Amino acid sequence: MRRRVLAMVVLLGAAWAAPLAAQELTEQPISRYVVDVRAALPKVPSEDGLGNPYGLTGDQLPGLGLGVDVGAHYYVMRWKRMALGLGFAAVVGRAHASAVTADDGTVTGKDTTATFTAAAPQISINFGSAAGWSYLSGGIGVASLAIRTPDTPDSQRAPRTKTLNYGGGGRWFLRDRVALTFDIRFYAINPIEPEADVYRAPRMKMVVVSIGASFR
Repeated sequence: MRRRVLAMVVLLGAAWAAPLAAQELTEQPISRYVVDVRAALPKVPSEDGLGNPYGLTGDQLPGLGLGVDVGAHYYVMRWKRMALGLGFAAVVGRAHASAVTADDGTVTGKDTTATFTAAAPQISINFGSAAGWSYLSGGIGVASLAIRTPDTPDSQRAPRTKTLNYGGGGRWFLRDRVALTFDIRFYAINPIEPEADVYRAPRMKMVVVSIGASFR
């Protein structure tokens, strides 16, 4: 009988402690730092100006790809429900499209691979508490979009170019140190002028959606 009573007391205590712990987190300011590791879904723009140098139309370029998005942020100023953060983030992703053969044997498109890389410092404005927060962030860094087809010369380069990134997301802590996180980010990439080993690229905007885990 005593064991049953003791077990009931322990269970009731655990059930009572969980909401108390969550309540305590909502009353605490945003954490001092956080590290993000997320799966990324980059979307290659369907622009003719991007595909034409490779003998492709915009619709024949690879669409949605898969990659990795990592970052670390430190919150230099924290208030009760708001924080100012400084950080750094990087993303790499790859998308592929295959040539399409019609019933009459006509082939359209090419086997095409697009690789997107970007890295930049970021400044963020964050709203919430230690239990979870949303944010808006942006920064200026570099990015490149390398496109390869069977016809692309091995010497062809995809130079890094100055890029503005901006977006937002959120983090919700399922455990004390682990959170579910998502991010939607836009990369405004400057145009690239043609050179002997560089194809022309128009001014374009890449969209990357990421989801994964945050650690503090």
